[in-house]
Amino acid sequence: MAHSVQPAAFRAVVSLRLRPGTAPEFEQTWSRIAADVRTQPANRGQWLVADAGDPERYEIVSDWQDEESFRAFERSEAHQGHRSLLAPFRKEVSMRTYVVRSTVALPGRPADAEVYVLVPASAEHAEDVLGTYRGISGELAGTPGLAFNALLRDVDDPRRYAVLSRWSGLEALRAFETDGRHDATAPLRRHRDDAAPARTFEVVDSHE
Repeated sequence: MAHSVQPAAFRAVVSLRLRPGTAPEFEQTWSRIAADVRTQPANRGQWLVADAGDPERYEIVSDWQDEESFRAFERSEAHQGHRSLLAPFRKEVSMRTYVVRSTVALPGRPADAEVYVLVPASAEHAEDVLGTYRGISGELAGTPGLAFNALLRDVDDPRRYAVLSRWSGLEALRAFETDGRHDATAPLRRHRDDAAPARTFEVVDSHE
């Protein structure tokens, strides 16, 4: 039975590099797995996103009620079965987990955004990056194509953050990147993690 979608407090991001030529079958397999995961009462949504510049790189994003619920699912037999199904497609895999610190939902924006941008960041003091993020979010309110953005904090390393934004399409994102509105993000550059570049992903499937 489907459950109503509620705000998420915990996010898991699994980064994968696929074996060449396996992407179509991988996407189909993930879609079947996601249909099973969505029956979990604590799951708040899932997204499969493909790197716009690398056809073999994907990320699986899933939102959960809290960390305890996610860890319980992670230890379950169902999750182990899902991992086995995806194993033949994986060349490389890693996972990071985040606490959702702040969310800005922009009214009147498309619900089915097609592109996600993940910008890694770091800061010694939470108030520094949080204040910067909130200031930028205020400046970007009303930006065409921007559906949502959130500041995430790494669960395992509280100095590491990521800014996640959702766009109605790649065209809207590129337009933003090439006009003066992008200058509003300049204050975030001092928090950017140079070792982990920003990445852009296209949504190829999602379940909420």
